[in-house]
Amino acid sequence: MRKRYIDGPDAAGEQLRVAVSRAFDAYETAELINLLSDANVVVRTKAAQHLHLRGGKPAFEAARRLARDLKPERRAIAAFVLGQLGTPQCPRWKESFAIVESQMDDHDEQVRACAILSIGALAMLERQPPKPLLAKLAEFAASPSPILRESVADAMGTIKGPVARAVLEQLAKDKHRSVRGAAKYWLDDRQD
Repeated sequence: MRKRYIDGPDAAGEQLRVAVSRAFDAYETAELINLLSDANVVVRTKAAQHLHLRGGKPAFEAARRLARDLKPERRAIAAFVLGQLGTPQCPRWKESFAIVESQMDDHDEQVRACAILSIGALAMLERQPPKPLLAKLAEFAASPSPILRESVADAMGTIKGPVARAVLEQLAKDKHRSVRGAAKYWLDDRQD
């Protein structure tokens, strides 16, 4: 099984997630920033989620630094943080787009997937990517990696306009069921 860089939903660890999240409510921002480099995926992810809501320049600067870290799990958590930092206003969204765009060229597939998903997270918060970034994102729909194509479907699902719709229609015919499912889910919900 592949090592996960970002924690996801599963029933097995839910009590741990709740306990960690509650504990982190009392942590200072600097403490949460330090935990972004923790070896435990639950700790890293919960620290990032707390920073999403707190926002601020120190959290942004930490994510910017981690985006260039040698360890891929740290680069991935940086993309995750930048995708929702300062929710719901996301005051550094333009700078965040620039950083995650550079992460789309990362040699690690999971980092690229996190960067792609961060673009979608920002779009979900009404921060639409600039046209060159949207074009680069659309190119990933032809990636040989089903993980990246599924990430593109999830990101494009939150982006408005004809380019996103066209990419979703293309991915709805993908050979991998998970990619098709993600694209169809978002197509069913579109208003354009």
